[in-house]
Amino acid sequence: AEPLSPKGGEIIMRNYELVFVVKPNADEEAREAILNKVKEVVATEGEVVLSFDFEDGKANFFSWNLTSVEAAEGACKAVVPEAANPWEAQLAYDVTTPFTLDQEYKVVFKVKGSVEGKADLVFQTPSQELNYPVAGSFGEFNITTDWTDVELTTTCTRDDATRLIFSFGGTFAGDLYIDGIRGVADCLHP
Repeated sequence: AEPLSPKGGEIIMRNYELVFVVKPNADEEAREAILNKVKEVVATEGEVVLSFDFEDGKANFFSWNLTSVEAAEGACKAVVPEAANPWEAQLAYDVTTPFTLDQEYKVVFKVKGSVEGKADLVFQTPSQELNYPVAGSFGEFNITTDWTDVELTTTCTRDDATRLIFSFGGTFAGDLYIDGIRGVADCLHP
């Protein structure tokens, strides 16, 4: 994984070994940020491969046929229109390094909607020539009108999967909020 370098110190991951260095002159805020990141990484027992909290005001996602996608109220807000098929209303994020074939992944996040419904989450290979094959299905999850914690797992089934994609068509239409997305590769089962 690429090294994380918060102000005042470093966190470096190499082959699931954590090296932690805090400079003696680091200010208290920087020390706290580093310690929080260490706790997060150690607590997952895996490598954090995705992490979004939307506090920076960026939505970080792109979409197909959604009315809008924006950072709002510290979350990613997507306005999802009525659609007949799952692929007709989607929210996606692409990574530059493919997810690892046969690796188990866990994704956790919070979600709520203006109405109740369902959505589906998968890994995908973004190739038109291959007809956008699914590369591991996390399955369906419920959307309620209150914030709900969601935790899903799947195993990546292709070596060219670079997309995480939520599908809503036919199962949800309304305002959707997603926050605290974190994807973790399970280091105990490479």
